[in-house]
Amino acid sequence: DCHVDVEYSEGSETAPWRWSCGAGQLGFRFTAKTCEKYRYRIRSILRSLSCNAFDVFPTMIKVGLTGGIASGKSVVGEMFAILGAHVIQADAISHELMQPGQAVYEEVVRHFGREILNADGTVNRPRLAEAAFGAPGSASASRVEELNKIVHPAVIRRQDEWMEEVGRGDPDAVAMVEAALILEAGAAKRFDRLVVVTCRIEQRAERFAARTKLPLEAARVEV
Repeated sequence: DCHVDVEYSEGSETAPWRWSCGAGQLGFRFTAKTCEKYRYRIRSILRSLSCNAFDVFPTMIKVGLTGGIASGKSVVGEMFAILGAHVIQADAISHELMQPGQAVYEEVVRHFGREILNADGTVNRPRLAEAAFGAPGSASASRVEELNKIVHPAVIRRQDEWMEEVGRGDPDAVAMVEAALILEAGAAKRFDRLVVVTCRIEQRAERFAARTKLPLEAARVEV
């Protein structure tokens, strides 16, 4: 199988983008500084990532962009967007589906109760997280799987609808979905290409701590 591995290092001058195809390997320097230079090459590079010279792919390329927490997925997604790719984030879809009036919102409230809501009826995400994961130090059982069964199928449907919309509007498009759990959810086969973003664990911990205001030690545990 083809494997695509993107490595992003925050603050570095260069970061290698490499892929392997059987015994062959090829390298490409992909950084913010090189985006403009290689704009015209990005589509041909993505199309070339095939282990079988006779593979036939649809005109539009569906790309999954994934990686661990605070690995740099969004930065890499922005790089592809600069190059002309259509990019959507699974987190943004989830946020949209959790708005009052949406079917997912109604189902989540039915399962987890109105205690997870703010005064204006919107979902209080820390309260929902506590209801799903359990309060710190609590012995209550996790309900993450219950929440995922409500949210994930709807998010995947919206991703597919979005890719179809992009394809109708731009048949030669690169449609990229940024999501953290593509591999874990067994969803890789929905895409023509998969880009996995990685970086050092310490970098991820530092970014996550800065983002969430957690102590560094706590952030290390989370990532």
